[in-house]
Formats: sequence, structure tokens, C-alpha cells
Amino acid sequence: MDRSSIELPGAQDTLVDAIAAAVGPSTPVVSVLIHGASMDIGNVLNKSDAVLDAFYPGMFGAQALAETLFGENTPGGKLPYTYYRKTYVDRIPMTEFSMATAPGRGYRYINPTDQDILLPFGHGLSYTEFNVSCTSTPGLVLDNRGADGNASVDVAFSVQNVGEVQGGETVLAYWRPLNRTNPGGAQLLPLQLHAFPGPTLHVARRSRHTEEALRLCQSCNDATVAINNGYGVVICG
Repeated sequence: MDRSSIELPGAQDTLVDAIAAAVGPSTPVVSVLIHGASMDIGNVLNKSDAVLDAFYPGMFGAQALAETLFGENTPGGKLPYTYYRKTYVDRIPMTEFSMATAPGRGYRYINPTDQDILLPFGHGLSYTEFNVSCTSTPGLVLDNRGADGNASVDVAFSVQNVGEVQGGETVLAYWRPLNRTNPGGAQLLPLQLHAFPGPTLHVARRSRHTEEALRLCQSCNDATVAINNGYGVVICG
């Protein structure tokens, strides 16, 4: 275990308070986070007008941050994990992180309405806004597995940029397990991330992009819970 708290280290929360107090409510505050793990950033969200999460941006990070902050680039990333409030560690021991042991760990088990969730898995804002919809729905696929043990289904979906600037949207494909019981006692959530169907879709302002055919394959052998009773597919932006 490399830490016992998920709060910002040192006096960073105090720094955020001091900056917000110094500039006053009439001056926008934009906070940039550079880190590598989930943290309680509740105070940063409360005291900032915008938060840009850079994670570990690499050697071109400074250029990417500048282009984004000054409007030359439209952000469109999605959180790869859930951000929790600091009280989360009082319920879930930091020394034991078996994913499937009740009540479960990670986005596959923690209820999105849990009071300790600050920002959910997959959250992400942009300078524009997208509407993602299925143009054909597979409904429930009952044991649609081939000889290789894989199940597949074709889905068509549409991504519409309803904002005023060009931007990119990462479409997330989820499968909905009918059997949610895990041998460890934890209950799987109704939605499980299956895959990113493709690269980020860059859509001009006030325009639409449509994928005519998208094949999703789910290996039953790799699933947390065997898909014995079928599954559904959900496409989300």
C-alpha cells in the first residue's frame, strides 16, 4: 500500500482555498490536475469554475494543456476510473482490494448513486455537446455464441454534435449482464463496459456522424460472470 488517504497531498487544498479567496467570485478559476490515481478533488471542484484533468501528460503535455486552455483544442476525454470522496476509505479498507468481495470494488460494483462517489467512471466534459443514439437496437441476445465461445451482435449508432465548435466524442459500449451474482458475494451493476468501439469520433459543429455497422464481440470465457442467460448492449457517449 503506497497511501492511506485519497485526499490531495500536502497543503494543496489550502492553496486552492487561498487562490479562490484572493481572486474573488468575479474572476474565473481554472484548475489543472496532474496525477496518476483517483483522488478526492471535491474542494477543487467547489472552488473552481473549470477543472482540466491532465493525468500524466508526457513530454507534449505542456503544449496540449496550453492549446486546450486557450481554446485551440477541444477536450473530450473520459475518466478511466471513479473519483471517490475521502470518506470512501472509511468504508472500504485500503489494505484489502479484492474486486469481487462484497460490497465490491471499482465501477463494476459501486452503485453510481453511492454517496461517496464524486465523479463516476466515464465522466467527461467538452467545449461542445454531443447526442449519442442507437439507430438500431439489438435488444436481448439469447446465447448467441459461435463455436469459438464468442457472442456477437451488430449495432448502428449516431453521434450528433449539437454545439458550436468541432469536437471529438469517445463512444462507450456496455453490456448488460442478466446474471449479476458474483461468487465473491458482490453484485455486478446493470452496465458493464465492453469496449471502445473505435477511435474518438471527430464531428464538425452542428453535424452528425453515423456508424452503419458495428460488431461487438464478448468472450464468455473472459467475462467476470459467465453469460449463460444472454445479454443486452447499450451505447453511451
